[in-house]
Amino acid sequence: MPSFGQLTDLASEASVQPRLARRRAMDEKLAFEAWRTCGATGGSDKNHMIQIVTWLLGFSAAIIGLQVTNGLPDSRVALLGVLVSLVAAYVALLYGGYAAWNWSVAYQIAQDWEWRPLQADHDPVAGSRANWQWSVVRRVASPCHGRIAPVFWMFFGVSLLSAAFHVAIACGVGS
Repeated sequence: MPSFGQLTDLASEASVQPRLARRRAMDEKLAFEAWRTCGATGGSDKNHMIQIVTWLLGFSAAIIGLQVTNGLPDSRVALLGVLVSLVAAYVALLYGGYAAWNWSVAYQIAQDWEWRPLQADHDPVAGSRANWQWSVVRRVASPCHGRIAPVFWMFFGVSLLSAAFHVAIACGVGS
């Protein structure tokens, strides 16, 4: 016959198992919420960067238009255009870093919980004979794993190109 201590151990062990299972399920729900939040925040950072940098580059393009059509040789106008373009480049990389961070956290959560379909490198059509469009999309939208996504670098490059145009116009290149 088991002793009182052994019975107590058995009873507590039986009650601990369901509690651990409930806690594991709750932890998994919280982890999923964290994954979803980090992934959504990364996407939101990308969207905000596109909006902000597009407005800044539009303003920079308007300054270029004024310089070219009105022949504004004033170096202050060119300096303003360079400054706006460099701020756009900075914003592109700043938001790119934030998005990369959030997407990396989401990827790590999916890896830790072994959620294969939610991992960034999961290919839903692996093994099938996908058409050529899918292979192009896969190349362009490949996971970055801690690197800044290509869209941020594209906006960064366009911003630097805009700054170069302002400098060229101020120096009188092409006139």
